[in-house]
Amino acid sequence: MKKKVLLSLALLLCLSFLFTQGMSVCYAQELASPKISVYGDACIEVAPDKATIYGVVQAVGGVEEDVKTQLFTYYQNLKTQLSLSDENVKLNGYYFNNTSSFGQAVCCGYLNFSIATNTIEQVGEIINKAWTLDYLKINNISFEVSESNAAHSQALILAVENAKNKASTLLNEYTDLKVAQIIEENMYCTTGILKDANEYFENNEIVKNVSVCARVKVVFE
Repeated sequence: MKKKVLLSLALLLCLSFLFTQGMSVCYAQELASPKISVYGDACIEVAPDKATIYGVVQAVGGVEEDVKTQLFTYYQNLKTQLSLSDENVKLNGYYFNNTSSFGQAVCCGYLNFSIATNTIEQVGEIINKAWTLDYLKINNISFEVSESNAAHSQALILAVENAKNKASTLLNEYTDLKVAQIIEENMYCTTGILKDANEYFENNEIVKNVSVCARVKVVFE
């Protein structure tokens, strides 16, 4: 009888020890510092030093070959009428849309082009002239920064600080958390701005600055 009592006590003590140890391990795991990832964003305002104007030349006719000839005639004319050199204008492709009107075959042709300039003040002059040409339509204007490396590097530093600020509450709670990895999100990097040509023309807006932006993923462990 005494042996059974002693065995029962011993078993109870073992179970109690294992249970206590198991709880200690779980509690320790709950207090362990987590691994967290925080995104940071930042932008630097920089004056643009180049612009690209995107537009389309349009022509309509009955035969595709005649429409093509008309498109390229217009394309050559726009260089003269907008006072542009060949190196500033780029042909980006052309296509046709064949349909019919009142039983007659109609071919609509479209030629996409772009105009590059390193003189921002010239943009307004080009657009004002372009609006006088009925065969031409300006769609968008891109304002960019040629040398954006310095601004981008500064934006990256600020983006990391932004991530740290977002994680400040957790960092205060888990003081042993350190930066383990910094990953740049390249798809969010911008060095320019795209403006609608109609908006630009109506408001006579002068773009003084563009945002050079960066986004990072900061991993704390």
